[in-house]
Formats: sequence, structure tokens, C-alpha cells
Amino acid sequence: MSKASIVIVEDEVIVALDMQQALRAAGYNVIGSFSRGEDALDFIAQQCPDLVVMDIHLQGKLDGISTAEQLQKVYGLPIIYLTAYSDSETLGRAKATEPYAYLVKPFEDRDLLSAIEMGLYRHRVDQRLRRMERLYSSTLNSVDDAIITTDIEGLIKFANPTASNLLRVPNDALVGQFIGDVVKLLDRESQMIYQFDLESLIQQPNHHLLLPRQMLVNDQEQLMVAPSISQIREEDDRIAGIVLVLRDMRDLDAAEEHIRHQAMHDALTGLSNRNVFINRLQYILDHYHLQHHHAVLFIDLDRFKVINDSLGHIVGDKLLIQVGQRLERCIRSHDLVARLGGDEFTILLDGINDLHDVLRITDRLLTVVAEPYHIDGYKVFTAASIGIVVIDDHYKHYHEVLRDVDSAMYRAKSQGRGCRAVFDAEMHVEALRTLQVEVELRRAVERNELCLHYQPIIKLATGELSGFEALLRWNHPTQGVIGPASFFAIAEETGILAQIGWKLLRESCEQVWAWQTEFQFHPPLELSVNFTHRQFFQANLIQQVHTILAETGMPARHLCAEITEGVMMQSNRAVEVMRELHEMGVQVHIDDFGTGYASLSLLHGAPIDVLKIDRAFIHSEGGASNHSIAQLISLVARSLGCAVVAEGVEDAKTAQMLIEMGCDFGQGWWYSKALPPEEAHALISRFAQGHVMVPLNANVAQ
Repeated sequence: MSKASIVIVEDEVIVALDMQQALRAAGYNVIGSFSRGEDALDFIAQQCPDLVVMDIHLQGKLDGISTAEQLQKVYGLPIIYLTAYSDSETLGRAKATEPYAYLVKPFEDRDLLSAIEMGLYRHRVDQRLRRMERLYSSTLNSVDDAIITTDIEGLIKFANPTASNLLRVPNDALVGQFIGDVVKLLDRESQMIYQFDLESLIQQPNHHLLLPRQMLVNDQEQLMVAPSISQIREEDDRIAGIVLVLRDMRDLDAAEEHIRHQAMHDALTGLSNRNVFINRLQYILDHYHLQHHHAVLFIDLDRFKVINDSLGHIVGDKLLIQVGQRLERCIRSHDLVARLGGDEFTILLDGINDLHDVLRITDRLLTVVAEPYHIDGYKVFTAASIGIVVIDDHYKHYHEVLRDVDSAMYRAKSQGRGCRAVFDAEMHVEALRTLQVEVELRRAVERNELCLHYQPIIKLATGELSGFEALLRWNHPTQGVIGPASFFAIAEETGILAQIGWKLLRESCEQVWAWQTEFQFHPPLELSVNFTHRQFFQANLIQQVHTILAETGMPARHLCAEITEGVMMQSNRAVEVMRELHEMGVQVHIDDFGTGYASLSLLHGAPIDVLKIDRAFIHSEGGASNHSIAQLISLVARSLGCAVVAEGVEDAKTAQMLIEMGCDFGQGWWYSKALPPEEAHALISRFAQGHVMVPLNANVAQ
């Protein structure tokens, strides 16, 4: 193991040579010997030794002490003095440079070697201590906690920068002060200032003491902190002071408050969430009082999924936020509005007088929710279906209330857009029946019980076959063939229609085009297919239609996509989809026209081929006003360049009236009910042989 490198600074050449010989003999590496301090400094600047042996009296301007001062300042090198001087003044100057040894000439070689060995050892120990000191200092100065140490009297000996920042006191002003004078901790509950009783703290059996959260008071503010106090002990276990650690709890308090808020509020709308609503509702049920009345409203947005699917989830989310804001504006301060999830909201009305109060608030909600929304350049319309339950003493658990108010909401939804319904006992029975229908429908899909029937559409003026409308039927195993009125809404709400929609479109295209290929009608048979709200706004609608037409061979111009006024008015996206279908060649028909609220400007800007007059305006029992509406719809269609199809033609008199009105096409039981494929095939065969159906003097002429 090689020994340390040493530089000798000695003005007496013989003494310097003797030292070099002795040191080299002992294994040290003497890398330089100089008689002037200036020369030694120049050399060490290039090649730094492990230790310097320094004479005090030197040649040149610098003596040994001055040279040592510079070496200590710049390099921190260990110095061993060699000198013949031992007066107090010289010793005082030398002591200021913190030498590792002081040998008075003359000295023995063994004295020199011992001094060098001890000096090198002490220097290594000092270096380790300095490294540890730097490490501990960096650690204490970089932590986010305020750290303050005191002596046995409570006088501050150390404070890290965090402590200085928290206390708003410069670090140098903290040192030496009594800790209780600068650290003022206010108990949140008692509002008492914590007293730093050093005697009591020293006598604590626990070395570490955690205090409850306190308010740290300084000249500018009060901060929440978590204090802890530890004892500082000497090697003999005597207590030398304390360490106070203050953890700034502002960020943690904010985080805890954020967590509490998230646990109680809906992340999207900021309204109370399901848990808060349920807890509040259950509390009311547990403390029900006959003199204090409550009601629950269950609010579901009509056709929200259509908006979400067509305009995207961002627009859908913004719509939910705005709806929540409108609901909050309509209720009283002591009422509670919450979002259960999706497009479902609930309101707990607290302290109502009677049902009239509830209906008045509900009607205001319906009006406000139905007003248009302006979102990202879109003018969006929606409405609310609201179920109502007035709480009485027979309700014991929140799920009973939610069950009944949900049933009331579905009753409201079945009545049309923007309706309300108050729960009654019949609704519970209806809810059970609806659940049974849903279960049976899912089995029907698995067993292929849902099928298509085809109702002919007739050219009114000539009585010739124009095409068919594909209509869904349920071939029920025990009830026979069931029309869509009893199951269509449930099938659409549960997503069952979306599951089979494209399969039915493919099947109907294949069927009608097979008939056209067989019988060669001219012009070719057309197929009308109803598109549900969900299906029409699916992102892949155009691609799906294009694929099905290509694979079945049916030309696009012979497919008629039927949508209701409600779908067309749902959003700006509806007209865009209509244009995309039209550009593909598919005709666009507006079904049940006259039952919605489509504006003339919207009709004028949309690519519409046919308006279908709803059967309500065709039936004779509707009187002259209904016939006038039907005639007006025909005039509107003519002004838009559209053809007109009348639904619900049930007798020859009605057919004659429609011809006189200028209606182009008709369908209804007078011509034929919707038929299964094999019966429709027989009907087509008769038409192909020249059979026509036209009224003649209000009599059937076949």
C-alpha cells in the first residue's frame, strides 16, 4: 500500500534534505521541497499533496504561517509546523490556521513521523466528518418539514430554511432565541397557545412526542401544522435539548378536502352524488314525521344517448353539466339535487305542503330543461321525463323509494317527451310486467323469434304496388304474433334493437330485392325501413348501410330510410346524416309527420324525399280539422318537392279522399296488413299479374 504524498517547505537546505531522506525511508512520497512560500503555492496549485510540512521562517515575502493560511483556505490541507520559534505570538498566529502538529526544532525523526502519521489520520477523520455534516445539512435543508433544534434551555441552535419560511423569520434571527418566543402553536379546539415547558419535555418518558394538529401563528397568517417533539441525548444519555418538527398540512388538508369532495360529489357536474342522495333519503325515512313532507323526483333526459352518439361524448358531457346547473337554479336552498349516473338525476324536495307544490316545481323543471342548449356551435334540444314519489310512512328503505320513482319516470317517458308522472300502485305491477317482457325479449333474440313482416305501399292513383315497409313482429311461443306496440320501446331502451338492427336491415334488403329479381317490377320495388334513434346516430351508420347494400345487391335508390320528426330535430348532426345517406343514393322519409315540431326552415334545408302523414290525421273520426291538417301536410310536401305517403288507410272512402287531396302513396289495412314473407310473395304475384287496388265511388274495386 503506497503511503501519502508530502511537500516540504523549509528554508534550511540541510534540514530539508534530512527530512526528505527520513520520510522516503519511512515510505512516504516526497513530491516537492521548497524554501519559499510562493514557490510552494505555485507547485501545490499544479500537484496537490496529502500533507504539508511547513517551517515558519522562510525565504521570500511569505512566512510559513501566511503560506499555511492560503493552503488551508484554498485546499484544506493538513499542516505540520516545524520551527525554532515557540513564543506566544507565533504560537497564536499558528494556532489560527488549525495545524495538525507543531514541532519545535530540533526534533527527532520519530517525532516527525509520528506527527505526520497522526496528522494524516486526523485529516481522514475530519474529511469523513465534513462529508457527513454536508450530507446531514443537505438533508435537513431540503426536507419540506420545518426542523428546529434547541439546547437544554430551549434556545434555538439550528433552524432549516423551511422553518425560516414558515415562521417568516430570517434564519440568523432565529438562532439564539427561546423557541416559545418564535414558535406559537394555537390549539384548534381550546384556542390555547402551546407552552414549550422544557423541564416537562425533558422528563417525558417517551423520546418522541406527537401533538394534535395546531395552527402555527405568525405575523402574516395562521397555518395548519402537525408538530412532533423529540429529545436530543448525549452519549451518556443526558438530554441536551429538543428537536421540533413542523409539517405543513396545507397541501394535505387541501388534498383531504378534495378527497372528501370527490366522495360526496359527482366528478362531472359537481352535484351531490348517489351516495349523498341515498344517505340523505335514508335519514329522512328513518326520522319520518307526519308533519314534515318530502318528495323525490327522478329525472331522465329524453334521447340523451342519441345526442351522445351523434355529437360525441364531449358535447354529451357539457349537456349534462348545463342540465345540472339548470336543475340547481330551480330548487330551493334546502332541497338536494344529485346525479345518479349517466343522464339520470334525482331531486329531494324537503318541506313541501302538498302534491300541488311538487307539481308546480316539476313543471318549472320540465320547462327549463326543454329550453335549447348552445354547445360547441351546436343548438341541442332535449327534454326530461320526471317520475314523482311523495314519501309517506309506508316507505322504510331508500331502495323502495327509488324503485317506485323509477317506475313513475318510465310511465312519464311512455307518455312522450317532457312529461311527468306521479307514482301509484299500478306502476309497480307495470314495472314487473316490463321486466318480464325484457327477459322474454332477450330469449326471443336467442331463439330468433323476432321477425319481419312486410306491408305493401300502393300508388294511390293507379292502385299499383310500389314497395313494402319492413315491420318488426314477435313470433311469441304462447301469444302468437305480437305487434311492436307492446315491446318496441323496451327493445330500444334495453339496446336489444341495436343488437339486431343491422341483421334485420340485411334480411329485408335481401328479401325485397329477391322479389324484384323474380317479378321484374317497373319501376322496381322500394323498401322502407325504420331507423331507431340509436341506430340512426351510430358512428358507423353510413358504412353499415353501404356494406349491406353492396352485399345484397340492392341499389341504394330503392332503399328508403324512415326517421321521425323527433330524430330529425334531435341535433344538427341529424341533417348531416340525412345528407350522407342522400349522397349515397338512399331516400330519406320523415315518418309520422305532423306529430312533432319540425320547423319549416329545418325541413327546407334537409334532403327529404317523402313526408309520411301520421294515421291520426287520416282517420275519419278525427273530423274535418284532421283532414285539413293532412291536406296542409300535402301542400307543405309539394312546396318542398317531396312525395306524400299516407299511413292508416283502412277503407275505400279514405283512399278516395287522399287521391283527391293529391297524396301519392298509401298503406293500411284496406290494402293489406303487414304480411309474413310467404304471404307477401303471394300478394306480389297477384300484383305482377295486373291486380290493382283503387277506390271507385267509395266502393272496393279489385
